[in-house]
Amino acid sequence: MKHLIITSTLCLSMLLPMLPIPSYAAEEETSTEQTIAELALAPNGASGIVSMTFDDGNQATASWLNEKFEEYNLRGSIMMITDSNLKNTESINFWKAILADGRLAPESHSSTHMVLPSNDWANKNNPSTLENNTEENYIYEICESAEKIESTFGTFPLCFAPSNNTMSEDGMRVVKRVYYAMRQGRRFGDDIQSLDPIPGSHEPGGWYNLYMTGTKEKE
Repeated sequence: MKHLIITSTLCLSMLLPMLPIPSYAAEEETSTEQTIAELALAPNGASGIVSMTFDDGNQATASWLNEKFEEYNLRGSIMMITDSNLKNTESINFWKAILADGRLAPESHSSTHMVLPSNDWANKNNPSTLENNTEENYIYEICESAEKIESTFGTFPLCFAPSNNTMSEDGMRVVKRVYYAMRQGRRFGDDIQSLDPIPGSHEPGGWYNLYMTGTKEKE
């Protein structure tokens, strides 16, 4: 993988993708198959790798990025809302043409951009969104968006980017069983948050969020 972040060597050990999810909040599996994958090495002795992700699948943005990424030899990820970004043949053909250049990769930003919030986020922002945290919504937003990307492009997404960068504990369990990483954190911050669960840990058996920071033009 060419565009995951934050440490010079990022090792993950986790469940292989399994779809559909038989129990969305299962704590343990009776049979567990694991793989350890070294996802990213910083080239030329660099101390880290920056991951660039672009949300919501805006076609004009993707076209501009593809041109600039070719100019500067960069790579990044398009976080797709599959119901809207892949809704018809015309949109699918657009993305197939853009992604064929190899500078952008498709990842999941859910099926409909539904918020599946943590209690803390909901209590601070919109308590009614806690009603979204159902098994049906977890399967549709998290699992079926991955299936749609795989069936469309022939590649399984590695990363899930939840709407509003929040995820319930039960939703997190589903993400961990389907994806290799999840992007979560604050936008427009001045710092890059540490890895979870143990900052800087590369021990097998850990599962890591890809935390985010944002950029915006100065006024």
